[in-house]
Amino acid sequence: MTLETQRALPNEPDLQTIQTQIQERGSFCPVQWLIDTGLLPYPGYEAWRYGEHDFLTQAVECETGTLLALLQAGQRQAQALKLVSESTRYHDWRAEQSERELAFSRRAELSQLLSTRWLRSQDLPQLDLFMDSGTASAENGLIDTLCGRQWQEAEKAYSTLCEIAPNHNQLGRFETLVLYGKHMAANPVIESEWVADELAGLEQDIAPVARELLRGRARDYLALAWQRLGHSLAASREPHIHPSYAWMQIPDWQQVIDSIANITDYREQPELLGRLAQALYYRGQQDIAMLTAASVFELDVDSSALMAVASSIGPLNTQWQEFSDSDEPHPSTHFPAWLLLRRPGLIHHLNSPYPKPAGKAFQACVTLLHCRVEKRDEINAREHLQGISPGLLRVYLGAD
Repeated sequence: MTLETQRALPNEPDLQTIQTQIQERGSFCPVQWLIDTGLLPYPGYEAWRYGEHDFLTQAVECETGTLLALLQAGQRQAQALKLVSESTRYHDWRAEQSERELAFSRRAELSQLLSTRWLRSQDLPQLDLFMDSGTASAENGLIDTLCGRQWQEAEKAYSTLCEIAPNHNQLGRFETLVLYGKHMAANPVIESEWVADELAGLEQDIAPVARELLRGRARDYLALAWQRLGHSLAASREPHIHPSYAWMQIPDWQQVIDSIANITDYREQPELLGRLAQALYYRGQQDIAMLTAASVFELDVDSSALMAVASSIGPLNTQWQEFSDSDEPHPSTHFPAWLLLRRPGLIHHLNSPYPKPAGKAFQACVTLLHCRVEKRDEINAREHLQGISPGLLRVYLGAD
């Protein structure tokens, strides 16, 4: 799929990004990085795992040449950190096809880059420091079945681990993951009276265990749990129990967008607006995302909420910091207008169906920019903006 003409592309994976992945997941994995950046939407990745795509690259939303350049940049950064490469294999999630190894790309170079993960050298031998090879093999087999969503096989693999290593200090926690997987399979729909308990159990008990034991593969296990909750949570004004909260944990950004757009009053909910903007950003609609996020700054919210929205979108955060550090202070409600003047190309996205700023200062700037684009006299428009904010007029004139 090619959306490069429609979507903004992420920055190349840098040293900080790679180090963060290693700290949180134990390795830098290009496939996981593609999901994190939105270039590989999770539904597309999942379709590949269920055999609906012949190659993973069919689900990646950028040109082949661009993808190759991004992955090569990540490889260079990993090598600069002196990480060690290790080949990984992905198998079909369908029970009857679970032994089938999946293909990444028709191009050998892309396949090699996508199938490589990067680890610190000291992490490589640690599997055998506290357990013999039989125990390590049994544990890895159990992890494979849990992340492959093969619950009956996971139960068998757990029994094997119990027999080989009855004193294994993580047996109880692995059993928790096996039982929860079987619970999900037996109860795909959560009854409304149990949704709150299921959410609390997932966040407090299941997710921490999965992230610790499954590390970089935890998303494959947890995504199913969050999907189940996303389908079961009712639309709510409370952001924490809104379906979008579950979808963004995966993340499935399109589901985040759709679930928020399905309620009528989300435009007055700062956290939902910020969440929507973040989802739009990761779906490659950077300018529309910035306008949606900017609309939060016209609401009556505290500074911490504004910071949370700004920090969720890298380019917006940069603009917010510049706005905040300006020699001439402006009220935060004027940030959308200031942003438009600094990024006048945003004016071409005001017809999107998503929220955008509507304050007097913003509208005055829109009028002024239209005058400039259409080569009409600007005197009245400038006077109108001067009456609202002399500082914004100076920004327009380049005197800020």
